[in-house]
Amino acid sequence: MSASCWIGLLIAAFAGVSGVAAQDLPSKEIETRQNLRDNDDPPRWGYDPFNGRLLLGLARQGLFGSQDGGENWTRIDDGSYASTAADKPGLGPVVAGPAKGVLFSLPYSQGFTPILYRSLDAGRSWQPFLDGNRQLNAPSKPSSTEVVTAQALRLYFVRGRPQSMYLLTSWPYMHEEGARWLGMRLWSSWDGGASFRRITNYPGPEFFYDIDVAAGRICVAFWQEHDSSLKTIINREAVLCRRDGGDTWREVAVAGPEVRKRTYYAFRIWTDNAGAFSVLAGDKLQVSTDDLKTFKSYALPSGPKELFLHPLDVYPAYLSVQESEDRHVVYRLDKDQSVTKLGAIKGRRILQVDFSQGLALAEDYKERRFYRVELR
Repeated sequence: MSASCWIGLLIAAFAGVSGVAAQDLPSKEIETRQNLRDNDDPPRWGYDPFNGRLLLGLARQGLFGSQDGGENWTRIDDGSYASTAADKPGLGPVVAGPAKGVLFSLPYSQGFTPILYRSLDAGRSWQPFLDGNRQLNAPSKPSSTEVVTAQALRLYFVRGRPQSMYLLTSWPYMHEEGARWLGMRLWSSWDGGASFRRITNYPGPEFFYDIDVAAGRICVAFWQEHDSSLKTIINREAVLCRRDGGDTWREVAVAGPEVRKRTYYAFRIWTDNAGAFSVLAGDKLQVSTDDLKTFKSYALPSGPKELFLHPLDVYPAYLSVQESEDRHVVYRLDKDQSVTKLGAIKGRRILQVDFSQGLALAEDYKERRFYRVELR
């Protein structure tokens, strides 16, 4: 089925159920032996598509995996993950990929080394992967060959290209030493992370919403508050794209959500395996099936949204829409391009999706209780 047919089904699905109250999704409260309520040791959630399991990282207790939606957890690491020190992988989110058995951790390093950790045995043992050099005497003007020096925020892999990855970094604090590296920076590696090159020449966004790294192209969705002089407020939200290896960025003609209505994850971009490029911007879905030349815009249900994409296939994808303070409605986008309104979750928010089981781990954000939710 073509991408245009999928869009028609998507809009029909949203339109046909918008006036019907969604039934509550089946859920079950779960108890864990891990102390998930320790504010000094917050959980780091992840999903490993190669082994079909949820990931739970706790700096003091270790890395755990669950293959039943969070009801049962098994310790994965051999002790090299858990630590209270800032230079251990337990203080960062876990990212799976690009091959089976490979996991990365982005520790909260505040710019100190190492910036990344890697495991080649599915999370059992961890080793430093990217030892950045802060270069205190580095020139004030950035260059494309400077060493990665700042906090690692996100790591993206190019589907179909195991040696290609993009890294988003940011220096978290403004002080005399950190001012030199303040701001978000984007890096690329074509040799499996052996070396990184800074990506430049775009109109310096101050905040990244999302990055899409489909084979042959990279796109960034961002918010820019000031102009290049940092004196004029412009509040611009846009999407820029460029070809792999190219130096020219092209602004894609999409409409972002109004800045004053910005909500958590209101701006997401992704390319499916059929080549359709999608932009979820506030209450609009914009899709291009002609290599970003033209876009069609469709209305979506109003309310703050969170999108959960399958790391390998994009589909199935799950869209959670907050209808009221304590009610979220969940939609499923399937590989066969059908869209289904699954039901509602009361008083809870989805933390992570187990795509292999069709389950979600949800949290009661008032009482800090955890639930396994059936997404079927």
